[in-house]
Amino acid sequence: MKIEGFTLIELLIVIIIIGITATLALVNYGSYNENVLDKEAMASLRLIQAAEKIYRMENQSIYFPDTGEQTSWTTINANLKLDLRALNWTFQTDHDGCGQTTRTHNSITRNFRLQISETDPVSGTCP
Repeated sequence: MKIEGFTLIELLIVIIIIGITATLALVNYGSYNENVLDKEAMASLRLIQAAEKIYRMENQSIYFPDTGEQTSWTTINANLKLDLRALNWTFQTDHDGCGQTTRTHNSITRNFRLQISETDPVSGTCP
């Protein structure tokens, strides 16, 4: 019984194929990760929008907060009775009920806004 090993060429071909496959997977992972973060921001905006409507009904006043300043997640959770975890997004809203998130990652800044009267977040900042 004769046992034969692999030739150097066969091993190199297998290593090259594995390398190409790994490279393609890493490239796709980066764009997938960005899409997941974007969807997370939009889902958070929808939750905040619903909580702002409840806040306004309970307080017969303006939307929370109405400063136009960035608001910490701790403050949002406490006042709007939410349990959003601290994200890499900043959040701000104005007295018209337009909330927006901003995130910078890999030198790319993404903005999403959601007017209280709209149903889905869109790219951009509050007018």
